[in-house]
Amino acid sequence: IKRSLYWEFGEKGGKQALLKGNKKLVRLMNRKGKSTNEVFELYDVVKDPTESNNIIDQYPEMAESMKEQMYSIPDENTIMPKTKS
Repeated sequence: IKRSLYWEFGEKGGKQALLKGNKKLVRLMNRKGKSTNEVFELYDVVKDPTESNNIIDQYPEMAESMKEQMYSIPDENTIMPKTKS
């Protein structure tokens, strides 16, 4: 069974992460005043355990699939917005 692991935390505007296999998608929420900018990063945690090489441009379909899964997970207790900002 392939499973995903999801977590979030509120520091520095909010962050989410989704680990699926050896790929980790990170969503960073950069809040300045009333505006919010979301940034996504994708890492291969086996080949790049220090998460220093963002590979999101190399795997656009995987990143989009993981984004949709990430948006669907939070519930009413989440600190992150449920949908795209």
